[in-house]
Amino acid sequence: MGVRDPFVHDRLTDFYHAMAAEGSGVDVRLHVLRLNDAVVAVRYNVVHNDRMFCLISSMSDDPAIQNGSPGKQCLLRVMQTVFDRGMRVFDMGSGFTDEKRHWCNVQTPLRQHYIGLTARGTLIVGVHRAFQKTRARIKANKQLKTPARNIRGAGVSA
Repeated sequence: MGVRDPFVHDRLTDFYHAMAAEGSGVDVRLHVLRLNDAVVAVRYNVVHNDRMFCLISSMSDDPAIQNGSPGKQCLLRVMQTVFDRGMRVFDMGSGFTDEKRHWCNVQTPLRQHYIGLTARGTLIVGVHRAFQKTRARIKANKQLKTPARNIRGAGVSA
């Protein structure tokens, strides 16, 4: 289908392993669904305070178990436990799925979530946040939107 495998390309495997490594400063939680001791679905989540962000979900491509929807079963188990364990928010990411339509009680606008783990990272997060807020204000203001588009059209990104 042309979708890149996040576990193979772009050195992402090393990135996800490094985030999950002890001492990384990132609270990674894996939810694993097994069938007869074989892993059939996994959800890779990052926790920040009382929020859990699902970054990757993966499931078996074995046709014999696809009818059982291992990915949905894994997500259902997560939804049954995550709030009882202190989470206030479980962010399932962007896009529309049946699970979100059936199980989500709140739909919020898509936002960028960055957590600076170092002083430099915190600074970069602040600068990017200010840029995004300024950009949103410009897009929402008709008097600023047209000149900004003209500047962007002239080769300067705004």
